[in-house]
Amino acid sequence: MEKNGKTFRAIQALTNNSEWIWRGDDYANIEWITEGVKAPTEAQIEAKIAEMDSAETAKKEAINAKLAALGLSAEELSTILA
Repeated sequence: MEKNGKTFRAIQALTNNSEWIWRGDDYANIEWITEGVKAPTEAQIEAKIAEMDSAETAKKEAINAKLAALGLSAEELSTILA
């Protein structure tokens, strides 16, 4: 499992924002600081990442649809807000 922001956010979401330290490159090297945390499996983390990615895609599509209804593109909005 790759250490990156998505993985960290997924672990936080699955463990109710528990405290932990990930030492090294292996998921097995996570040290749980918050007591009583049920560590998620790698499969659970990967599923959560996929869920979060899907939600982000849906959010972007909704934003683009709203912009299109206004006759704007994301690039045009960026220019307006710049």
